[in-house]
Amino acid sequence: MMKDYYVVYDQTPYDERSEQYNQIGIALQNNNAEMLKRHYDYSEANAANYHPTAESMDSSKTISPY
Repeated sequence: MMKDYYVVYDQTPYDERSEQYNQIGIALQNNNAEMLKRHYDYSEANAANYHPTAESMDSSKTISPY
């Protein structure tokens, strides 16, 4: 599933070089990364330390895998 991956959309070629394409990067998530704890752990203990993004703003919860 895509929720196990980082996905990056990059419009640099189009914006900076007038190329007619954009780039997409995909990589497996590092489940030990602090960034994941900061943004996707909605437990009360984490929220007190990291202030995660609101769960309603987490697109991985709303994007269908199909």
